[in-house]
Amino acid sequence: MQYLFRPENWTEWSKLAVEKINKVIDSCESKEHIDVARAMVSNYVFITALEDGTDEKTLEDIMELFWFKLDLKSKLISQKFETKENQLV
Repeated sequence: MQYLFRPENWTEWSKLAVEKINKVIDSCESKEHIDVARAMVSNYVFITALEDGTDEKTLEDIMELFWFKLDLKSKLISQKFETKENQLV
């Protein structure tokens, strides 16, 4: 069972969460790290969607940017591993 707690200061929490998610994505070095970052993005979107006064379009834009960044990082990691494998052959 999962519990969801609403942050007391949502505005501050949201800014810190975006910064943290960006740092996590930037530091990803494996598929497992990407999966953790994806979960963070999903949780952020879910919590933000429940917040009163959330602008749907803004949330959608943020979500698309996070998914795009994750996709780019994932492709970069895949290429990195393919290059290493080719060097070993």
